[in-house]
Amino acid sequence: MSKLQRFVLCLPETNVNWNLTDQCQQFTNILHHTWKNTVSSISHSPEDFLSQYQPGGTVTILHDNWTLRVIAKGEDPLGLEGWSFVTLRGKGSKKATVITAYNASLTSGDMTNFHQQQHVLTHLLISYNRKGDAQPCCQFILDLQSWLEHLIHQDHEIMLQEDISSGLPETLFHETCCILETLSRPYSKLHPMSAVVSDEEFVNFYRAAKEATSSSPSGRHIGYYKAILNTPDLFSLYLTMMSIPFQVGIVPDRWKRIADIMLEKSPSDLHCHSLHIIALFKAT
Repeated sequence: MSKLQRFVLCLPETNVNWNLTDQCQQFTNILHHTWKNTVSSISHSPEDFLSQYQPGGTVTILHDNWTLRVIAKGEDPLGLEGWSFVTLRGKGSKKATVITAYNASLTSGDMTNFHQQQHVLTHLLISYNRKGDAQPCCQFILDLQSWLEHLIHQDHEIMLQEDISSGLPETLFHETCCILETLSRPYSKLHPMSAVVSDEEFVNFYRAAKEATSSSPSGRHIGYYKAILNTPDLFSLYLTMMSIPFQVGIVPDRWKRIADIMLEKSPSDLHCHSLHIIALFKAT
């Protein structure tokens, strides 16, 4: 992906009326004059505009030899036209998708992208017989998240260039804003860690682990690990296998499966804010 970045141009908020033929032709001529080979994908609001200026819109451009690997291109398939993308063929079954996204500002004037998307979203809600206020900013985040999860499930590598309005948090719950603010701050207590799990760390961890409260989705009981603590040859072999993902940067499939268990804090109180969530996942 680092090599690909030199051959990609992501343009959020182009403010161009891409429905005008002469505008598109002029853009194409500029690309051909600048690079020998190019592939571009454009997204824009479906709202009709008479002028050359139209708020919002994105363009994703690939040039030179990387154009030979392009297997798909398009725009936001979920209706708001909030992003454009180009998908490339990688090694084996791998794919890489480059995305340029732009979220509307919160200024709902007659000439803003927010107003355009609000109008489009209102019609979509009506067509699906859904009630509720049209909130383009929040809907953009939900649509993009859903689409990215779909790509990741299909084993795509993602390169995302996103321009989000600074006013977005005003549309979110206070609790959500607090979480986002906390996540944006660097955690000062992190220390450098070795990618190799030592014998001492392995032994100390599994000696302290309780068989009655620890389990694994793989079905291998933790008692197996406790039983090999006195056999250095066995747990040294397991340590090597355990350290490989950290050393080479791979994520085993067993690490990608997580079970979220919601437990009642108070008997018979099933309100979501009164439930305690425990995430079970394979960590070794």
